[in-house]
Parts: sequence; structure tokens; C-alpha cells
Amino acid sequence: MGLRMRLPWTDAARQFVVDETPEPLYALDQEAGAPGALGGADLLELVSRAMLENERLVALAGRLEQSQSRGADEEVLRVVRSLLPALDSFDRILEMARGFDMTDVLANWLRSVEGIQERVLSALERQGLEVVDPLGQGIDLNRDEVVEYRRTQAQPGDTVLEVRRRGYRFRGKMIRDAQVVVAHNERSV
Repeated sequence: MGLRMRLPWTDAARQFVVDETPEPLYALDQEAGAPGALGGADLLELVSRAMLENERLVALAGRLEQSQSRGADEEVLRVVRSLLPALDSFDRILEMARGFDMTDVLANWLRSVEGIQERVLSALERQGLEVVDPLGQGIDLNRDEVVEYRRTQAQPGDTVLEVRRRGYRFRGKMIRDAQVVVAHNERSV
């Protein structure tokens, strides 16, 4: 049964009908198992199911992203580790070249090689690599590998006198200890 209403500002041609029974927003198929069947579920139940499914999918996407991030981090770490010997080679070449008589040509060459080394190191630092420089500090066996003790009275015992090979951290985690020469004297015994 429909109700006809007449609005005061409209004419008879602009009438509308209000039904006592509303049309459903979606059609429920009462037969369970029929394609597209909702099995008599009401809208609140469907929304609840959709929200739970959405939460499950968001959690799954988060786990997938973390997994991909870990995989990407591991790949970056592999690349960084593979480049550490090249950084060591730069250090050795530059140290050796500084032992020669310095000419203008050699000084220019050294600046060029140092520039290349700095660009490579800077690119790796942007990925999370950090140089560990213990020179002048006390020995820390969590970061330093002692390769030689040197008798000296000039420095307190257990002070790092020389770094033979640089150590590195990657995103806060030690990936290679620094190889160091440490002071040894009677005060450190």
C-alpha cells in the first residue's frame, strides 16, 4: 500500500510515493549454495565479515612487506659485504702511494682516487654502512680484533695505536671487526 503525498510547493505532476515496505538495498538469495547466495545474512553481519577479512588482509600485507623488507635488507647487506674488500684495496693503494715522493702528478692522482673512494663510501653509508674508527680509544673486543700488541710508554695500555683494517657496522649491527694494533706497557699488565 503506497502513500501519496502532495508537497505544498509542487503541482500535482510532481507527486511521489512512500511505500510502507522499503525496497532492500541488496537482494538476499535465501537458497544457501546458490551462486552469489548470502544465506540470509543481514547487512551488519556482512559488514562485520568484510571488516574482519579486511583486518586479516592488512595484517597479511604487513607481514609480506616485512618479509620483503628483510629480504631486501639481506640483499643490500650481501652487496655491502662484497664491496668491503674493494674499500680495503682503496685504503692499501692510498697508503702505499703516500709513501712515495709527492709530485704534483702523484698528488693529483691521490686526490682523484680519494674522491672515488669517498663517493663509493658515501653511497654505502646512505644504505646504512658505518665506518668503525677505534683509533686512540680503549680496546673493545666487541668491535676490535687485536692483531698486534706494541710495547710503548707513549700511550696508556690497551689503547688502539693503529687500525690495520677498518671495521664496519651495517644499520647498527657489527658486520666486520676492525683489525687493530694495541698499546702494551707495564701499566696495562
